[in-house]
Order: sequence, then structure tokens, then C-alpha cells
Amino acid sequence: MVPLRAGAVSEVMTCTGIRSTLVSASLLALRERGLSDTYYKHLPPELHMTVQTIVAGSWVPIDLAVAHYRAVDALGLAAAEQVAIGSDVGVRVQASLLGVIFRLAKGGGATPWTALSIYPKLRERIFRGSDTRIVRIGPKDARVENFGIPLVAIPYFRNAWRGMVIAGLGLFCRRVIVTELTSPHSSNTFVYKASWA
Repeated sequence: MVPLRAGAVSEVMTCTGIRSTLVSASLLALRERGLSDTYYKHLPPELHMTVQTIVAGSWVPIDLAVAHYRAVDALGLAAAEQVAIGSDVGVRVQASLLGVIFRLAKGGGATPWTALSIYPKLRERIFRGSDTRIVRIGPKDARVENFGIPLVAIPYFRNAWRGMVIAGLGLFCRRVIVTELTSPHSSNTFVYKASWA
């Protein structure tokens, strides 16, 4: 349905940064759950001020993003809670960075396929580098393949991203299930199956 823009997996550029909106929204979700103090115990002290003063809408270097997601992963939250935090972040990101998908949902007539068709453009607004391929595997089922994102080595990131996908597709349907599939490629690749009703 949506091919790789790079043409081949071997040509995908590895992500070098992410939008600060993801980190800011994640920090807010942690604060709302009373997890901020524990989070900062796991974040290297030299990054505390940097994380606390992130400018909205800016690019965060991938090394800072890795440190952030490792610190959240170290909280040892259950996978369901990680997905829930990702869903909260997804709602916040939709309201700011992903206005396009939000307007499509409010306009009516759009389906999860509409959202998936623009997923690569949305990913480009969130990640500097990387690529996506969307494969239709059924009338209401898709495989979403993400390439070139080093954060996938962190279990929390993968679960939280599932939550973001659920939040995004949930704008267009009643029920969404997103499951992680085994990646056939590299450690920078993660693959999901999205199904909806």
C-alpha cells in the first residue's frame, strides 16, 4: 500500500533525532502518574537540565532520546501501562504536531487506511531519518514496518509507540488492536500488525 521512500531497506538513513514533542509529552504523562522522581533517578544526572528545558517543536538528538527512553524503561512498568502512556502521548502529539491526522478524523469519511496512507509523512515530522512501509494484509489489517530507528532496542519505546499508533488509528474507528511482530531485518527495525473494527 505504501512503499519505502528509500527504495530499499539497505538505503534507509538511520534516525539522528526526534521531535521534542515526544519527549515533552512523555514527561507530562509520567508526571501525571507520579513517576517523575523515579524517572530522574534513572536518567543520567548530566541530562536532567537538558530534559527539563527542552524547547517545544525542536529536534532532540537521538542520544538524548535513547537516554530518555532507557530511563522510562528502567521504571519497569507493565507493558499495558507502557502502551497506555504511549496512547496518552499520541493524543497530545495529535493535538500539536499531528494536526493533519486530527483534521482528517474530524472531517469525517476518513478511515484507518487514510491515516496509514499519510503515516510516512507524519513519521517524517517526528523522526529525522528512518523510513516506513505499510502492507495491506486484509480489509481491516495492515503491517506497519518501521526502519532505521535505533530506539527500537528499548522495549518501553516499542510499547509506547504501539500506544501512539492505537491513539492515531482510534480516531477513525471504534476498536484498534496493534501487536508487535518479529522483525525480519535489523535491530533498527520494528514491525506491527494493526487491526480495527
